[in-house]
Amino acid sequence: MHPALQRLADLAFTRVRFSEPLAPYTTWRIGGPADALVDVGTPEELVRLFAFLREEGIPWFLLGHGSNVLFGDGGFRGVVFRLAGAFRTLAILSRGSSPLVFPDGRRGSSPSAAAEGSPDGSAPGRDARPYEGAEVGWEQGGDVPRCPPETVGVLAGGGASLPGLAAFAARRGLAGLEFAGGIPGTVGGAVVMNAGAHGGEVKDVLRYVRLFTPDGREVVAGPESLRFSYRTSNLQREKAVVVEAAFCLRPDDPEEIRARLNAFRERRARTQPVTARTAGSVFRNPPGDYAGRLIDAAGLKGLRVGGAVVSPVHANFIENAGGATARDVCALIERIRDEVYRKFGVLLETEVVVVGEG
Repeated sequence: MHPALQRLADLAFTRVRFSEPLAPYTTWRIGGPADALVDVGTPEELVRLFAFLREEGIPWFLLGHGSNVLFGDGGFRGVVFRLAGAFRTLAILSRGSSPLVFPDGRRGSSPSAAAEGSPDGSAPGRDARPYEGAEVGWEQGGDVPRCPPETVGVLAGGGASLPGLAAFAARRGLAGLEFAGGIPGTVGGAVVMNAGAHGGEVKDVLRYVRLFTPDGREVVAGPESLRFSYRTSNLQREKAVVVEAAFCLRPDDPEEIRARLNAFRERRARTQPVTARTAGSVFRNPPGDYAGRLIDAAGLKGLRVGGAVVSPVHANFIENAGGATARDVCALIERIRDEVYRKFGVLLETEVVVVGEG
């Protein structure tokens, strides 16, 4: 462990843990310890964290809800941090400014945003509901793009739950995010990977993102500058944190929105191993085909390495059937790739991000 990491305890973050096992924070329930796991709950804390990381030259990784990521069995040498508190706010945009005000004062005054699940701003519990803030609005001076007049803007912190955002919009009769109701993860992670399902993608409804860079810059970017494509954006190559995202949604009948949400959730429950410990889709779909179909056609459903097994429900999922290690999962991924390439000449690309030491 880097000797400077002990200073984190004195820097007034929402929560700091040392030598913290990462498995409980991932949907695969796999991963060794991080040197430090930090929850940042305000813009001031994020600024302070990156100043510390720059000064000490310590590696970092931003963790969302723990889907789509595989931590090595040796853990992560550095700081893993999560966006909490104000970064989990959900709000309807009207007048005023964003609730995320960075300490350089460029943003002007704004409504306060309490921490997730707690009106008084106290630290949230793991299962707490997001704080659904009062109406907030576009930045004075017009430094962010506006939604078209026939739509309604919805603002979400980068650490907010993506399914929670879809439900928030549905309750208010705002359509466009129904596809996201069953996708595990945070809003920030969904933007970075252009998450999608059932014919919808984040890029279809995104208006802008606000980014914070490790060198202390605050950047507003529209979707055209993020170069979205299938399950990717240029944010996967940039070291920047999505601190908030705005979506333009169209008014619709709340009952019809809920019906679409429920239909998508029921379809997911029928076709995916929703009760198993998985990280979501392991491979990207190749052009003109589906990774799951190729893996199934190769006869690999049920293939097992240690505690990791190709799901018998959907072949593009790997289940932790009990005691699986990161090494098991990586070995199984390579066997799948090799066999699919040998039989069909298609080299599958992974969607899961592998992080840390083996």
